[in-house]
Amino acid sequence: MLMRQALAAAHHKLQAAGLLGAEHEARLICAHLCAVEPGQLALFLERAVDEELMARLLKRRIAGEPLQYVLGEAGFMGLDFAVGPGVLIPRADTEVLVEKAISLLKEAAAPLIADIGAGSGAITVSLAHYLPRAVVYGVDISPKALFWANKNARAHGLSGRCRFCEGDMLAPLAALDLRFDLIISNPPYVTAAEMDSLPPEVRQEPASALYGGEDGLTFYRRLAREAGLLLRPGGCLLLEHGWQQQNQVAELLQNNGWQVTEYLSDYGGRARGILAVGCH
Repeated sequence: MLMRQALAAAHHKLQAAGLLGAEHEARLICAHLCAVEPGQLALFLERAVDEELMARLLKRRIAGEPLQYVLGEAGFMGLDFAVGPGVLIPRADTEVLVEKAISLLKEAAAPLIADIGAGSGAITVSLAHYLPRAVVYGVDISPKALFWANKNARAHGLSGRCRFCEGDMLAPLAALDLRFDLIISNPPYVTAAEMDSLPPEVRQEPASALYGGEDGLTFYRRLAREAGLLLRPGGCLLLEHGWQQQNQVAELLQNNGWQVTEYLSDYGGRARGILAVGCH
């Protein structure tokens, strides 16, 4: 099968399955099959495509598996990250936190950063990539997630400055007796009610990376109580949150002695993050 035929066939099958964005996904799948950029497909319309492999990928996608798992990768901060079952798929909304962290620390001589709930390593690796003088510790309780995080650090040549620890929240870092310039986190924040209404493909991502307790705030309570103890004087805490949680997270931080200095919005203009300075 030639690429032009594969594009048409993939589009038809995805559309018939009721998938939104069928044409775009068909292009991504075909580009993946030929290891070219989607925007370059027009240059390869006469190239042969592995029809059997395409059929397997389409079957997985039509069955509801996230496209990023099917392709084995996701883009974040202009970088490619390997992803698969057992790890949260990085999302563009989180990029605003990384951009803020870079702007805060770009002049720092040797910043020390902690990423709590590192998942695929998207935040950890991106910060190490764009802050070449930084050392970034990534913590996750999931061995599966850390498999992907370490793989991504190696792929980007950053294993020396991305140091991953397995454990519960801040505990592994407390044991190292380090003090950080910045603690950043995209913690689980989906509420119990929201978990029941997540799209089927999102439910294939690890629930432990999504579910934030009955009210979605379980992990914020712990971060608000504990993160200040691991910061250097003047150090910052930078948190992502759900678009309806800004006031609740801000109140939790303020009640635990933090000074909220900035609110962040995602690319869609929704409340998405909070920057706070420790007063401990």
